[in-house]
Amino acid sequence: MISLTLENMDSEFKNILKGKLDFLLDKAPSDSTLSSQVSKIKNAYEGAIEIVSTQGKFLSRSMSKDPNELVFDLVDDIYKQILNWRNRRILLLQ
Repeated sequence: MISLTLENMDSEFKNILKGKLDFLLDKAPSDSTLSSQVSKIKNAYEGAIEIVSTQGKFLSRSMSKDPNELVFDLVDDIYKQILNWRNRRILLLQ
């Protein structure tokens, strides 16, 4: 499940972000819920992505003057956290 809060964003940006969030949720633990918030504050954008599951919590927050760069940074950070979780899980199962 995805909860998305976007303030002052155009529909193209919303669609791009939604696609990236769907990708993250697909890679996350199966019982995950994802929430995301992106806001324009004066000359910058502030955002956060949080994924919560019984396996753990993945959280990223950032600011940028470019909304696309902000989303890239947030998604990249969460994806790295998910990969680390998967690698630890595989090592524990061996």
